[in-house]
Formats: sequence, C-alpha cells, structure tokens
Amino acid sequence: MSREERVELDFSRVLTEREFIVTAELDPPRGVNTEDVVEKVKYLSDYVDAINFTDSPMARMKMNPVALTHHLKNKFNFKVDFICHLTGRDRNLIGLQSELLGGALLGVKNYLFLTGDKPEYGDHPSSTGVFDCDGTALVKLANQLNGGRDYAGNPLNGPLDITIGAGINPGGNLTVEIEKLKSRIGSGARFIQTQIVYDPGVVINFMERIKTIEALWPVKPRILFGIMPLKNYKMATYIHENVPGVDIPAPVMKAIKKGDERTGIKLAKEFVLNIKDYVDGIHIMPMGRMEVVSELVDAILTEGNRAIL
Repeated sequence: MSREERVELDFSRVLTEREFIVTAELDPPRGVNTEDVVEKVKYLSDYVDAINFTDSPMARMKMNPVALTHHLKNKFNFKVDFICHLTGRDRNLIGLQSELLGGALLGVKNYLFLTGDKPEYGDHPSSTGVFDCDGTALVKLANQLNGGRDYAGNPLNGPLDITIGAGINPGGNLTVEIEKLKSRIGSGARFIQTQIVYDPGVVINFMERIKTIEALWPVKPRILFGIMPLKNYKMATYIHENVPGVDIPAPVMKAIKKGDERTGIKLAKEFVLNIKDYVDGIHIMPMGRMEVVSELVDAILTEGNRAIL
C-alpha cells in the first residue's frame, strides 16, 4: 500500500501541506556506479515524501550528495524529492558556502545541516576535520544566504531558497538539546530530523517539553523522529552502549535477544503506532532493507491514520 496523494518534487510544500511526513535515508555510493541507489530510490518513492542522502556518514568516504541528487533529478522522473546532508567536518566556511551556491545552481535546495562525525573514527583517520561550523552555525549560514548575504555579511547577486533542516537528539541532555532546538529554529530551520529513538516515552516527553516554547518560534518546524529498526541483538547492544543519547529500553533488548529476524521490524511498527499521534512524522534509516520502509508506512495506513493518505 503506497501513499495515494503526493506533493511532487517539492519538500518545502510537503512541510506546509502534509499532516504526517515520512522520509527515509540512504547512503550515496562509494564510487560512481549509481545502479543500486537508483533501484532503492525507485522502491522508496512510492512510500516517502523525501529521501535523505548522507554526507560521508561516520566519516567514511562516499559520493557527494549534491552531485547525486542533481544526477537523479535530471536523469530520472522520480516522484519524490531529496534532502542533502551537509556537515561542517570536511569544508571550511568558504567551501561550505560555495557548496550551497553550487547546489542552488543545480536545483538542489533541501538540506539537513549537521556537525559531522570526527575523521579519526572513519576510513581516512589521518584526514583533517575542519569544523568551522557546527550544526547551529550551518543553519545560520544557510539563513544568511537565503537573505541574499554571505556569512560575513557581504551581498550576493541574489538570494537563495534553501529549505533548512537540522538535527536534534531527544534522548540526550534535554536542557542542552532544547537550547539547540531554540537556536536552530530561531535561525531559520523549518524541519528537524532527530537521532534514532527506541523509547516512546522519550518522544512524548520531548514533545511535551517543547510545548512551552512553541509560541516563541518564528515558524513552527516539523519534527520527524528517527527510526532504525534493529536487525539483531548484536546491533542493539552496540547502539545501546556506544551511541550517545540513545538508550534502548530493557523490554526491547529482551525481545530482540529472544526474537528472530522479523522482531526488529515488529518492534519498530509498535513504536511508530505508539508515537504517531504526537509527532509530525518519522525519518526511517532502513540500513539497506527497503521493505522496512514500506512495512512501517503500511502499518500506519492500516491503523487508519487518514493524515498520511
């Protein structure tokens, strides 16, 4: 079962017109062969409003997401929009702005701005991390460009039209994360895609906490909560022990330990159905399993959530 009504190729309109939003995340290829990613995009385009392309995640070198997005938008007729990740890790302040200007020329305008993973954890540990900008500074930078000026205040020969997204970790230190959220929204972020969450209580608590500051926002952002269905107990243990701000509840750990290869998807469905009435949407990280996306969307549709139709 796929989504019947579409706001074609315009994520900016999705943010204002769709009540419940679904996005999914893919890694660009490690090389120039795009056949595999094309097939995945074909599959996902029936189920999601936009597809994120990461920016060398975990500091592991991949194709530039802006170039990949331009290629897919111009060579194929996909009825889905794309969101490019841009981190502060690999480019200095000048290079980041140059990247966004080039993207605008190529018709790429949707971005999720992130600080980025440290190079020493990736496949080129001797490379240098730049980090002129963290996630908040990148949002401010993009907002400046949208206003027709560069980060130093110098005029451009025309404004950009970047749809600005930012990341938040609802399972982290709430005081710190809410301050980040306030700063990023105040600087122009229109949507938020969160770190992965496995506890519905974390989601509900986060949404309750931010109600007190919503009146201060210039524009209400759409907040999409990150979901990464667990493949097995080994994966669950690694995430629980090594990913900051991500805690997997004991009942989930117990279920995944006792379960089979379908257990993680079943748990993800249960999680989505528990949070869907509290959130603006979900951001799915399928880890190569495209059927995960269709099954989660189908689960919501089956529950009769008319907002997603």
